[in-house]
Amino acid sequence: MAQDTIVVTGAGHGIGRATAQLVAEQDVNLVLADANEEWLATTASHCEQKQATVLAVPFDQRSRLSIDQLFERVDKRFGKIDALANVVGVYPSELVTTMSDELWNKVILTNLTGVFHCCRAALSRMLDTGGGSIVNVASILAAVPREGFAAYAASKGGIESFSRVLALEAAPTVRVNVVAPGPVFPSTDTARVPPEGVDAGEQAATTAHRIPMARAGQPGEIAAGIAFLISADASFMTGQVLRINGGIHMA
Repeated sequence: MAQDTIVVTGAGHGIGRATAQLVAEQDVNLVLADANEEWLATTASHCEQKQATVLAVPFDQRSRLSIDQLFERVDKRFGKIDALANVVGVYPSELVTTMSDELWNKVILTNLTGVFHCCRAALSRMLDTGGGSIVNVASILAAVPREGFAAYAASKGGIESFSRVLALEAAPTVRVNVVAPGPVFPSTDTARVPPEGVDAGEQAATTAHRIPMARAGQPGEIAAGIAFLISADASFMTGQVLRINGGIHMA
């Protein structure tokens, strides 16, 4: 039986790296994609020490050409794709009144349009080969507003809505689900590094006071949800949002 081929975008660090390392424990073909080649190489090195056959591909989520080239390399190396985890995301903070068009466009292009392009490329291949699973990563901020994150919340809310429609269009051949993390420490994006003079430990402790589980999440805990939705254990789940947030939002 042929090995499954799993693509993880944003695999260079944080939740993406944790997801890659988790699924690498299986006998799979693992495609790792990230814009940071140094981080990507580190993740690939970790995964190669496990059971997976690894292909690392530098790519730019904002570039349609780069995304097309990523999936062309998957075609050439493995001939199919069975699962896609879209983990790439940027997390800048800016008030609406002072936000530039450039910042808004960067967030939407990276977090939402890039996910659309990756999903479309993966879905066409999955439909041709008879099935698969797509997991997109949203955020608690799609449901719980936070000052300064209008662009990010819009992009992640868009992912939830887009994924539900995609699940309808792809059923019953391909399953499409969403993982929506709450606060995660250590930081999963360089844009989330605390401002100068703010201690990361203090920031994590302050966040923990708002969470019923009394702590922030870890990247591996979010990765476990992604791996579950990819797997056959979630074979009757599609169009769902799995909220992993320590109880900070229970809707």
